[in-house]
Amino acid sequence: MAEPKPGRAYVLGLPVDLVYLEEAVAICHRTMASPDGPPRRVITLNPEMAVQAKKDPLLAACFRGEVLVVPDGIGIVLALRRRGYRGVARVPGIELGERLAAEAARQGWPVFLFGGRPGIAEEAAATLCRRFSGLVVAGTAHGYLRPEEEAELVAAIAASGARLLFVGLGVPKQEIWLRKNLTATGARIGIGGGGSFDVWAGKVPRAPLAWRRLGLEWAYRFLREPARWRRFFALPVFFWQALILAPKDREEERREG
Repeated sequence: MAEPKPGRAYVLGLPVDLVYLEEAVAICHRTMASPDGPPRRVITLNPEMAVQAKKDPLLAACFRGEVLVVPDGIGIVLALRRRGYRGVARVPGIELGERLAAEAARQGWPVFLFGGRPGIAEEAAATLCRRFSGLVVAGTAHGYLRPEEEAELVAAIAASGARLLFVGLGVPKQEIWLRKNLTATGARIGIGGGGSFDVWAGKVPRAPLAWRRLGLEWAYRFLREPARWRRFFALPVFFWQALILAPKDREEERREG
């Protein structure tokens, strides 16, 4: 099978940027260096999100515009490899977030963390500050705000001068929130934090390195949190849909190529 043209592929009709971790960081860096251009949202795509986007038009709409979509879940990677994208690899959202935090510390980009239970964003920010000397935290906010408080939060983020915004509201809330509000916050990069806040805050352990290298981080999370079993039903659904929709995805890639 011929190697498809690199750049952007499609899975279940959703775009996936064929980038490695270093390339994703470089794209974000270029966005930061172009203050007159549009801000960029970062989506860390996994099979569960892909299946959900097929049923949720608001989530599907988040994949349009200035957005970097990285292949977070191993299921996304396997689906792309089956289609001939042999060199594709996972870009775990938590690792991308940490690399961006490290770059923020080096470059002096103030960061803001919004999401999680009360106190979690503060604890996560404290961990990032310990790990990345010089990191400037412009502010934090928990994710249990009333709808009428949203405008006040957006104004507070804008007033803080934050350039990098982490939003940990879970899928699809964080993606929808960023699509609606990122420009108004004044931040240049907005990334959905998912469960990263809880890991950084020390509330949830990350899978051991051996599990991650085998692509079994999802299995470790299932063993640690069996109450999440319903979420794993998305995996067989995803692979079935990816198989059925592969011709349409290839056609979309040919049009872009």
